[in-house]
Amino acid sequence: MEAISTIFALLSFIAFMAMLIGLIRPTLVIHWGEKRTRGRVILYYGLGLIILSILVPALEPEEVKIERAQENLERGTRLLSVARTAYDAQNFQTAIDSADVATTALKSAKLYISEANVLEGQAKAFLDSAKVALEKQISASGMKKEAKNAVRDETATTGQPGKWGYINKRGEFVIPPQFDSAASFKNGLAPVRIGDLDSGKYGYINKRGEFVATPQFDFAIPFSEGLARVKIGGKYGYINTSMEYIVTPQFSEAWSFSEELAAVEIGSEWGYINRQGKVVIKPQFRNARSFSDGLAAVEIGSEWGYINRQGKVVIKPQFKLNKAEPFSEGLAQGFIYDTGKYGYINKSGIYVIAPKFNGARGFSEGLASVCIGAGNAYVGGGKWGYINKKGKIVITPQYDWPGAFKNGLAFVQMGDPKTGKYGVINKSGEYVVKPQFNSHVGVAFLEGLARVYIGDSGPFEPGNEWGYIDEQGKIVIPLQFADARGFSEGLAAVQVYK
Repeated sequence: MEAISTIFALLSFIAFMAMLIGLIRPTLVIHWGEKRTRGRVILYYGLGLIILSILVPALEPEEVKIERAQENLERGTRLLSVARTAYDAQNFQTAIDSADVATTALKSAKLYISEANVLEGQAKAFLDSAKVALEKQISASGMKKEAKNAVRDETATTGQPGKWGYINKRGEFVIPPQFDSAASFKNGLAPVRIGDLDSGKYGYINKRGEFVATPQFDFAIPFSEGLARVKIGGKYGYINTSMEYIVTPQFSEAWSFSEELAAVEIGSEWGYINRQGKVVIKPQFRNARSFSDGLAAVEIGSEWGYINRQGKVVIKPQFKLNKAEPFSEGLAQGFIYDTGKYGYINKSGIYVIAPKFNGARGFSEGLASVCIGAGNAYVGGGKWGYINKKGKIVITPQYDWPGAFKNGLAFVQMGDPKTGKYGVINKSGEYVVKPQFNSHVGVAFLEGLARVYIGDSGPFEPGNEWGYIDEQGKIVIPLQFADARGFSEGLAAVQVYK
């Protein structure tokens, strides 16, 4: 196949060069007939070039097409994530550009990977939402300019998201809204951003709202195991709670510390460092993820397997399409590429729950959500329920989206992603909170409270009202915020409307 492709590529090059030469002097490339014109050059050699351009892809090896589809799936997924981040920061033009490219990549990938089909649909829907949001932003900006010198009620809002601050569990602001982005507190510190997503800088504040590290980082996230990953000058490094560099910025990509190790990219390969910044597992992997339950997923060649903390491969590479999920409670989802089914493997790589589900998620508090029914869970046609570690269904598949259990409770959704409502069930499958909220993926009870919203817009669009409910479903902090984070260390970051 490769030899045939090379021959066709050579013929295509010859046809292209013949067209160029023929445009200058037709007689050099047409040696028959009387009408040796430039038009005939374009017709003959152009037609040949078109035919060859169709034949070459058709003869391309199947494994090459699948590999390209995998790359497009990864690229599209990554760009969709970038679009969501930009949207959250109200940088709608960047969100539109990223979602547009993501749509194209996923459209190409879906010919070989069914999962890309639903992601393409999400990207298209998100692209439309971003365009609408940009129009609203431009419109609001124009109205604001017209009303610049007008006297207005200070309690009124523009309907556009404003600054971030922090509230306690009574809904009282303990740190007034003043930041352009804010994340959760860990180790008594939280990263915040001053300025827009493109040119703004991140720093860290304490629970009094005082900067302990002035805005200086290009990117910063909450602390994990006493260290925080920060980016400056295009490189990632790690600081401690005293704002001292434990590992100077030097990595092009890096993950947070988990189980005292962090995955970092050195050159074009991934390895792992310890808390002192020493490389303890040499860079050798195409990609790598964080440790969980003593194992980490790594990509070797085009397949994923698992290594232990000594860097030894304990589960051979066998999973395709990034289907190497983190271990949780001793088990991890395994995906059979040929059948498209999910099961669960133990730390020896042995399936202890047979691969028979259309979708599967990690175990939490002894239960895991699985999808059963016609079609693929990520494309549609199936319902989600919950199994125990013996693979027995303990909550009948009936939900359109399942959350993980935490403190005996889990959010579930009934209905399609746009109009469906979320409620809360216990481990018996009984509703503790009837479906009524427009909460989006990721909601959970943190420190006894969960963020929810009600509104006609999508979860990333302005116009919604966020608040908090307790485990009985009672609204304890009124729905009033433009956006909200989960509680951590007694505080939650919330965004007010302008």
